[in-house]
Amino acid sequence: MWPMRKSEGMRKTYFMPLSVVVIGLATILWAAWSEGMFTRPEKPPILTSTDIYASIVEDLRAKREIPILKGYLYSEEVSWAGYGNLSDGRRPVLMFGEVKWEEVHEWEKGRKLFLCYDEARGATLLDKLSGKWLTVRLVYDKDMKPSHPIDSYLLSVNSVASMHVKAVAVEGMRLFRLEIDRCDREINALKHLPENQRQALARICVLRKEYIEQCARFGADAYWNTYNGTLTAELALQYEVELCRNALFDVAKLSEYYASYNEEAPEWRR
Repeated sequence: MWPMRKSEGMRKTYFMPLSVVVIGLATILWAAWSEGMFTRPEKPPILTSTDIYASIVEDLRAKREIPILKGYLYSEEVSWAGYGNLSDGRRPVLMFGEVKWEEVHEWEKGRKLFLCYDEARGATLLDKLSGKWLTVRLVYDKDMKPSHPIDSYLLSVNSVASMHVKAVAVEGMRLFRLEIDRCDREINALKHLPENQRQALARICVLRKEYIEQCARFGADAYWNTYNGTLTAELALQYEVELCRNALFDVAKLSEYYASYNEEAPEWRR
């Protein structure tokens, strides 16, 4: 009987400390699990060249020293000269909607306005006094050469570093394509646009994209055959930006002329 009692006593002697250790370890493990120490860490996102370029442009925007209105990628203060012109000689092509020409015609000379650009609305002429704005399709200079506020925006974030030049070029292509699509949608949404012209517009949209892509590839090959080094990529990208820019000017002019199809056709056009 004695050995058995001794054995039982020994088991009791060692069982109590062991239980404390087990409970302690269990507590530590539970706390670690609660803190997520045993969960598999998420893989970092794979950044594409587009993501990298977008990050570069964002940094360049933050470093600009010119004042920009909140919520806009670009803005500049301009002055109204009357009859659709700005005091510096430029003439914005305005699209009238909620704001009518009769109201704009009453603006006094010297009225302070802002020529702006943001992705949601596109290019706009903002009257801070009334809080109203008009869509701007194009801006013509004194010599009737077209430009767009995107041009001014790209210049405001431009830099001489190779990666910066490429990043700004990619940003330009993205925004010019965004505006091309905006114009196409607005033309297609006109109430009285004839069906045959609506179908023609759809074909033009497809052909325009193919033209830009084919020309961009052709131009890139030409630059690669002529130059060597980082300059080649910069020239090829800037060439594609110019293709998109010119395409926007073409469709923006169409948008201006086709705007009349939003109203009932007059007698002479029926």
